[in-house]
Amino acid sequence: MEEIVALMHQLLLGNGVLIACCVFVCAELVKTLLPQFSRSWIPLAGALMGMILGILLPDFSSGQSLLVRMISGLCLGWAATGAFESMKCVKKQAK
Repeated sequence: MEEIVALMHQLLLGNGVLIACCVFVCAELVKTLLPQFSRSWIPLAGALMGMILGILLPDFSSGQSLLVRMISGLCLGWAATGAFESMKCVKKQAK
């Protein structure tokens, strides 16, 4: 239980916020500067950016395995771009 609390503390107060902010800013820049880029791909691009940042940032999830860092970064990137928006796109395509 202490490990989970420590990981949540690190995600919320450590570099997790940095990853989410960087991904959000990059996604907004892509939306603004590349209007021809399909907005339905933004959440996937954000998740990949978050995963890459999760791997590259040295203090992010220190002591954790590479897989945990990748999944944490992916989740933060996806959350920053809007998990709700990506699900809305999936439902829209299913109709």
